[in-house]
Amino acid sequence: MELLLKGLLCVLLNTVTCEKSVVHIGGFIEVNTTDKGWNSAGIRPAIDLAVKQINNRTDILPNHTIEIHWKDTKCSDAYAIKALIEQLRKPPTKVALLGPGCSISAVPVAAASHFWNLIQMGYSAASPRLSDKTRYPLFFRINAPEIILNKAVASLLRRFDWKRIAVVKQDEDLFNDAHEHLQTMLKAEGISVIVTNSFVKDPDNVITDLKVRIT
Repeated sequence: MELLLKGLLCVLLNTVTCEKSVVHIGGFIEVNTTDKGWNSAGIRPAIDLAVKQINNRTDILPNHTIEIHWKDTKCSDAYAIKALIEQLRKPPTKVALLGPGCSISAVPVAAASHFWNLIQMGYSAASPRLSDKTRYPLFFRINAPEIILNKAVASLLRRFDWKRIAVVKQDEDLFNDAHEHLQTMLKAEGISVIVTNSFVKDPDNVITDLKVRIT
């Protein structure tokens, strides 16, 4: 009864010191990415600062404290699934997910997390695939998808009246999807992609080959 009265007073009168309830969020970040992929570790301090500021304010989520439980996905689809399973199985219960920052990790997590009715907020994953609400219904993000840059590319080509171009891209789904979208856009503009070269890690050989092919 004492706890009930204290709770009622807290809500109705806001004159009794209330024990804050903790909002647990599952966080995904890319730290150990020595083999490949984008490292998002530099974003962690900004997220920690934002959480600290929110927790110290009384006008945002009053009587609640946000706590993020981090897992390293290593910018790998396999490690991302492993990290998701650990977030789901290990207490405390998470009410939402933050990240991953790398599209390679974000796509499989977004494909599965909605089965647990978990909203997922991306902070840097730019894959165009993640815009598909049929496959990823609970994924949202604060950044634009990669294909948005194609509008700037097309505008630049029009500005200089370039009608024939070559493309060099990294061989990953993120950039392959963006390139496919770019080709469709350029075709409508009457611009031809005369050659497309892809690389895995090092673009030097690809650029050298491209110079030979177009001269």
